[in-house]
Amino acid sequence: MQDPFSLTTSTMQAVTHVLTPHRLGRYLAAANGDQHLALRLYIWNARLCEAFYLPCQMAEVACRNAIARALTEHYGMHWHNDEHFRSVLPKRLRCELENAVLLSQQHRGGSADRVAGALTFGFWVHLLTKGFDFILWKSGMSGCFPNAPSGIARGDIHRRVDRVRMFRNRIAHHDAVFDRQPTSEHGNIVQTVGFVCPETQWLLVRLSRVPRTINARPRI
Repeated sequence: MQDPFSLTTSTMQAVTHVLTPHRLGRYLAAANGDQHLALRLYIWNARLCEAFYLPCQMAEVACRNAIARALTEHYGMHWHNDEHFRSVLPKRLRCELENAVLLSQQHRGGSADRVAGALTFGFWVHLLTKGFDFILWKSGMSGCFPNAPSGIARGDIHRRVDRVRMFRNRIAHHDAVFDRQPTSEHGNIVQTVGFVCPETQWLLVRLSRVPRTINARPRI
């Protein structure tokens, strides 16, 4: 269903000025120069981003907590304070971890769960990169994704999870995602959650509004 509005020429000009012609240019191209359709596409893209919020959140939290559990098994309940773990981190991630620990201690009690929640998605994705193949992946982290296809490579998991991260960032920065294969991105998110937990995947599929929002694309 399209948003019920019809703009006068002066209102359209004002809205275009506020949003900027540059920002609307991508939508205008998709609308073949129709300004009203371009604005409808812009609003629809915002609705699409809104629909993606829940799937992206569930995927991020599922992956983060799964990796954190692997760290707990490998380094113990206080993995975030373990010097062996900290020593294998690049300086940037070590600083991020130290800041997360301090923040957690000041405002959230300092538990491992609090620290995990204070770390960026990028931190967790980095733990799936090649540099941690022997240190973490082959030492048990591969079990973070128990329902992934048998024999799946660490690099394949990393690319899939990083794809979720990059798409989430586009949404967070109010980018255009309507022309970035949203159906495929949604499928990747759903599959990634399924690698961690099929039951959570089942719930996500039933809660997600992404498919019907995609089908609601404005038409002339």
